[in-house]
Amino acid sequence: MSNTSRTYVLSGLASGIGLTTKRLLESKGHKVIGVDIRHNADRQHDFERRNPRSCDLSQDRPGHCLTGQHQQERLAAGSKFAEGKIVAPKDTTALLEAVIRPGDRACLEGDNQKRADFLAACLVKADPKVLHDLHVVQSGIVLPEHIDLFEKGIAKKLDFSYSGPEGAAVARALNSGKIELSAIHTYIELFACYFVDLTPRVAFIKIYNR
Repeated sequence: MSNTSRTYVLSGLASGIGLTTKRLLESKGHKVIGVDIRHNADRQHDFERRNPRSCDLSQDRPGHCLTGQHQQERLAAGSKFAEGKIVAPKDTTALLEAVIRPGDRACLEGDNQKRADFLAACLVKADPKVLHDLHVVQSGIVLPEHIDLFEKGIAKKLDFSYSGPEGAAVARALNSGKIELSAIHTYIELFACYFVDLTPRVAFIKIYNR
């Protein structure tokens, strides 16, 4: 039996590999929470009758999920820079300063898996006195602007999967203390964490007409 007992959440544990994995983990002293569409699972989380763990909305704390009153406040702040749902490119930095708060967890995936070049370029123009200490969660740190966010102090903490051409720059920023590394993930792990414990407060998505 393991000296450290952990809790695992598994899907598809009513049969096959899921059931075998469940039994293996339990034999090592771990707790397993199962999710399965079949009703003969040994343990099943019924999402129709039980609500998943919700966020504490009593305070607008950095890094926590955003909804309700706080969401409406940010939408109202951002609406000053929009005509309906359209924001002019020249107003994008001001929009970001209006809807993001210091310490927010932010995802800059953009309209492509790895690149959100326009949004990153706009965010890096933000005033560090207004926006700072963001927690960036995104699959790829692949643009110079991504590094500039940390160099300017707009961003501080980082969860990512891949750095590619900016790998050396990431290493330098780590060594200089500009980046506080939370973890390096596999792609699948990070994308799963978006829905579990690394849910962004602000997700950057760019939609445009050619």
